[in-house]
Amino acid sequence: MNNKESSIPNSADHLARSLAANIRYDGRKKDEFRDVKIEYDVSNTADGSAKVTCGDTEIIIGVSLTVGTPFSDRPDEGALMVSCELLPIAHKSIESGPPGINAIETSRVIDRGIRESGAIDVKKLCIKEGEKVWIVNVDVIPINHDGNIIDIVTSTNSSGPSIDWLKIAKSSNARNKIRAWLKKENRSDSVDKGKDLLDKYVRKKGLDTQNIIKNTYISRVVKSLGLSS
Repeated sequence: MNNKESSIPNSADHLARSLAANIRYDGRKKDEFRDVKIEYDVSNTADGSAKVTCGDTEIIIGVSLTVGTPFSDRPDEGALMVSCELLPIAHKSIESGPPGINAIETSRVIDRGIRESGAIDVKKLCIKEGEKVWIVNVDVIPINHDGNIIDIVTSTNSSGPSIDWLKIAKSSNARNKIRAWLKKENRSDSVDKGKDLLDKYVRKKGLDTQNIIKNTYISRVVKSLGLSS
């Protein structure tokens, strides 16, 4: 490819050079996620709903419950049904009509992601084995499609769960996993902040950090605080 072609925005070579420089067209780094905003209870008809904005992508997600018959091979389990509608309102490239392959595949991947995460305990959705179960219907409707639909719906934020997830998680198993993750992340952040504070304090006193953290010094501090080593 010649130099003129490689300088054209959105060309394969121009994109490759941008990624090699660790920068996207919108200024973000390759591993930097878009800013995420979540608004709850945006629908008056759904049992639960949210509007998620991620960069320029905006998605309405509605959850409703209906009573139905269980699948014959899973008589004691409820069902999860995910539907993603890609409408012309979301992007100029989307045509009206029956669901296309992208909408079908997006629904399938989101369904599998939620199902395998254990966020919903399908056995607790059973009303009467073999006869009646709750069916969880999840409708995903992008109103402005600028990418990352699957990431947004299944993870909300690529850096992991946030405290807001506890508001929408229903099963105790899911809530426990979220709390455990948050506790681990908070501890990691606290350790990093503690190291930074110690390093700044030691340098301010004109001391050597490496000498301070030697076992002899640490043992003295632990003993003075009445802690076990």
